Amino acid sequence: MRTTRLPTSICTCGKALDAARPAKDRNIMPEEGDLTVCAYCCAVWAFKEDLTLEPIDVETLPPASQKEIRQIQSFFHARRPS
Repeated sequence: MRTTRLPTSICTCGKALDAARPAKDRNIMPEEGDLTVCAYCCAVWAFKEDLTLEPIDVETLPPASQKEIRQIQSFFHARRPS
């Protein structure tokens, strides 16, 4: 899976967010408005034009997007060590 290096943004959990991997298409670069989920705390972020990140409220997304984000969050939660 291809990893894209990004300008560093700091998540609300304090972790540096400086890379992204696509969830579906393995050859796609993030673009402005695309969403990402922090693998550490599951916070949801939107890419800005310069590929830095800004937080987004999942409740403002269409229901189908909310469902997809929640599935991704569940995946990360399940992978956490207990």
